[in-house]
Amino acid sequence: MFKTNEEIIVIQAKATTPISTGVVFWSHDKGTAKMLLQLQKDYVNQTLAEGTIVPICLDFVGGRHIYHAVIEDAVNGIVSIVLEDNILGYVGRVTGSIYIELPDSRSLDTAGRFTFDIKRSPIDENVPELEDYYWQGFNEIMNQYHQTIAEIETESERLLNELQARILTLEEKLDDVEVRARFKTAWSWSADGTDRFTKVYPNENLVVTRNEYVGKMLEQTGKIVDNSTSNIMREKIQVSTGETLYFQKNSSETLDFWRGNWHKSDGTFLSRFANAINKFTMTVPAEAAFLWISYPNTGTNKIERSGYTSYTQSPIDDPINAYPTYKGISIVDSDDPVDYSWQAEDNTIAKKTDLTKDKVGLGNVDNYSTATQAEAEAGTATNKFMTPALVFKAIAKWVQGKFVSTTGNETVLGVKNFQDGLQVGGNPAGLVNDACWCEDFAVNNLAAGIVNPDIQRFSTSNAEAFSMIGKTITVKKAGVYLITLGVNYTGLSGWLTFGISRANGTSLVKRSLLESANSGSNSLTYVRSFEGNDQLTIEFNSGTAGTTMQKINLAIVKLA
Repeated sequence: MFKTNEEIIVIQAKATTPISTGVVFWSHDKGTAKMLLQLQKDYVNQTLAEGTIVPICLDFVGGRHIYHAVIEDAVNGIVSIVLEDNILGYVGRVTGSIYIELPDSRSLDTAGRFTFDIKRSPIDENVPELEDYYWQGFNEIMNQYHQTIAEIETESERLLNELQARILTLEEKLDDVEVRARFKTAWSWSADGTDRFTKVYPNENLVVTRNEYVGKMLEQTGKIVDNSTSNIMREKIQVSTGETLYFQKNSSETLDFWRGNWHKSDGTFLSRFANAINKFTMTVPAEAAFLWISYPNTGTNKIERSGYTSYTQSPIDDPINAYPTYKGISIVDSDDPVDYSWQAEDNTIAKKTDLTKDKVGLGNVDNYSTATQAEAEAGTATNKFMTPALVFKAIAKWVQGKFVSTTGNETVLGVKNFQDGLQVGGNPAGLVNDACWCEDFAVNNLAAGIVNPDIQRFSTSNAEAFSMIGKTITVKKAGVYLITLGVNYTGLSGWLTFGISRANGTSLVKRSLLESANSGSNSLTYVRSFEGNDQLTIEFNSGTAGTTMQKINLAIVKLA
């Protein structure tokens, strides 16, 4: 409840005499002294854009109060203020002036002035203390300040918690690194660590001895010649320009030579090298893509990448011994296997090599020829390779005349029992228009009188044409519809009527069973026009209780 006065304030450049409102507010008008001011310019209500602030200054003898007006109606330029209790202690005349602060930082003095009086209510002995100066915006700033402080405190707490969580994570990682740094690792091929103990995990040996040329070596020209001290790999080693290869041999023969031919990516000869040192490195020259190597046929020989490690056989020659099978952990840096705790290691993961036809013995590969089209279509051969094209042609030949295709016109002979139904365009066969179905549901022990059962097992070809809730089917579209209702019943001892009615109880079509057999089946068909959003129910009316509808089927099809 307010004591309200409304005045029109004209926005103009001319100074005018203050409007004498004749309003008197009393000291007892706490929270109810309200002034409504309508802003006009050129006789048209002034619309106030979003974000506009309307300060109102109230001047009195010895002080002033500033309010931020509430915008009551931005379209019609109506604003209001409710006098605070801190001005009601004043007795005398108050002069008000109105200002507008626009959202784009512009401002104006409306030049509108008005006056009103404040008097002491006889009932008031103690009145609020008059504040000489008051600015309503100060409260807004203080509220915003407290809100900002609260947001800063919340964000600071979140950042502090996040920082503490990160510190804990870093401490855990540092602890993990320190623990790992204290442990030493070693590898072996036995559970006690004594078989080929090594503290450096061995690199893969690139020297493949399987299918090697025995007693031969490479000449500078790239030709193979006999030699009793060297063998040559059958497979070339794939390399990359600029990478370093590490060679080592363990042989009693001081004149054992490594010989190698560098080949380009097209297989042509590039250059050759020879070296009789037990350990040496080679940098792959420019344009080299393959290395064809001749190595000593005594002792053990290894070519590897990433530095020298203990001897292992190539995983192609011996996949079991190519990688260590046990890993040892120790807290001391020791060369004694006893100081380590050993556990089996899966050395099959991430260990791979390129397998080519030259790396596999011909005796391990079936050398079958490719089947002809006739052999593929016959489908009797058991020792022929099949290409994708032949497989496709063979399948096409075999299914021809045996299966129905998903495309194209075909004639299908013989009786076909589609147990789960037949559809055309997503609808049951023969139904190409909107339709709905309620199939194979039952109602037990009908009560005497009219019964509208809940409709069950509802489905539709178009949810925009039909819907079902509880006992009611809604036919949403206007048009001509065919309705078919079939029932199977048992326990009939008197008469029974079944049919379709509107949701309001008006019967549309029904059929009566009088002096019928105790059990049986019956159906009805009905064509009717609907205007749209018609609500239909299934209706049973029994003279005696106890009849059971074992199966109910309802179909509604839009004909036009």
